[in-house]
Amino acid sequence: MKGLYLSVLGDAEIFIDGISATPQPGTALFVPANRLGGLSISPLRILGIENVEAFLNAGRLRLPLPPRAVTVLRWNWANEWRAWVGDHRPEFLYAGDYDWAGVSIFEHEVLPISSEAKFLVPDNLHERLQTGNAALFQSQEDKYQRYQPVSTHGAIIYDAVRECRHALEQESLIEL
Repeated sequence: MKGLYLSVLGDAEIFIDGISATPQPGTALFVPANRLGGLSISPLRILGIENVEAFLNAGRLRLPLPPRAVTVLRWNWANEWRAWVGDHRPEFLYAGDYDWAGVSIFEHEVLPISSEAKFLVPDNLHERLQTGNAALFQSQEDKYQRYQPVSTHGAIIYDAVRECRHALEQESLIEL
């Protein structure tokens, strides 16, 4: 399935060819790649989200979220999506996993699309990492221990993960 899953935070709106296509709260809209040319959003703010559970519960993530944004699931970010972002230049926020792989994904897949993108960091990241996933950290340690973050937010997350020796999966930030 080539295309994007989109949803909204607050009263953000999605339009396809000028016609409202905003999904109901708690649901998502699939936009096929061949329809991205007709996509417009209001406000011009994107929140990229790493996993399905967090995407469907974006408004309940314990992160410094904007009051209004169009959320997009980070799957199938193909050339059509990259072109749309390049043409429209939305404010781009990102919520991923708080581990070394999450930093790498942000810096190698998100920043090339939007160089001004910001990785949202929970206010209490160190505290949350203390009870995070040690096994996930250990599984990434050999591959990423020499990784050099290139972004401010990536460095904050990378250093916190190294210090705490735990990883934090994004879905653990969903407020129940």
